[in-house]
Amino acid sequence: MNKYIYQSTIVKPVSFSGISLHTGSYSKVLIFPACPNEGITFTKRLSSSLFITNPFHIIGTSFCTELGSINHFRFSIKTIEHLMGALFILQLSNLRIEVDGPEIPIVDGSSIFWFKLLKNNIITQNILRVKKILKKIIFVIIDDSFIIVTPSSSLSINYGVDFYSSLKVNYLNWSFLPIFIHGSGVYSQILGSRTFGTKTNLSNLKQQELIQGANLYNALLLNNNFLAGTFFRHPKELVNHKILDFLGDLNLISNLSNVFVIAYKSNHYLNNFLARLIFNYSDEAISI
Repeated sequence: MNKYIYQSTIVKPVSFSGISLHTGSYSKVLIFPACPNEGITFTKRLSSSLFITNPFHIIGTSFCTELGSINHFRFSIKTIEHLMGALFILQLSNLRIEVDGPEIPIVDGSSIFWFKLLKNNIITQNILRVKKILKKIIFVIIDDSFIIVTPSSSLSINYGVDFYSSLKVNYLNWSFLPIFIHGSGVYSQILGSRTFGTKTNLSNLKQQELIQGANLYNALLLNNNFLAGTFFRHPKELVNHKILDFLGDLNLISNLSNVFVIAYKSNHYLNNFLARLIFNYSDEAISI
């Protein structure tokens, strides 16, 4: 039996508390099992609002992906992308995620913690997945950033980055990495790749009341040709973290897997713009 064509959830609830990257506050996340066809939903503690992950429920993309609603009151959960990236790789279908705080804890700046927390707690549900099938080629571009997505028989992502203009580091210049979901070898590198920022942007971000919880444990600090306080986990850690963000942002579209992607210098805004287009230009089909 191919377990990936069936829906899945977790056996028992799990929880974690930790500091948040942007707000600097402590948040607690509780992840509960959910029934088939419920999807991945988020709620705030003591709130009656429940949000299904959907690209149209994203209300902020400035240096993170923020889920929520702006009505008479504001419902918001920031920095969902690293958790969502782990859920994508684990292929978890149905979860209820309760957050006590404004943001998902940053942990070490990657997704490896969430992956390890959940990987041995998964149960297959006896209901087939309904996957999204892209119907046409989509090309989105803003300035010198772009994403091209075409229908395919499997998932492959080729992602380019260029940090030379800001960091003057040749070995971080242009890097493409192909991956295939349900393959082997690349997951540990993608899951363990940490978020990062440049020293030149620090004061600007803090003035915007961002990265209040950042430190050298949960984020890489790049300063010209130096990496402050630590070492890269592998040579492609920066581009792999961008792929992790991309997977997390695309996981707002349930069960999208059959696409070929070429992306260059994308960000959360462009990822979400793409996700909305894919949501509108795809059909649903039972996995076989």
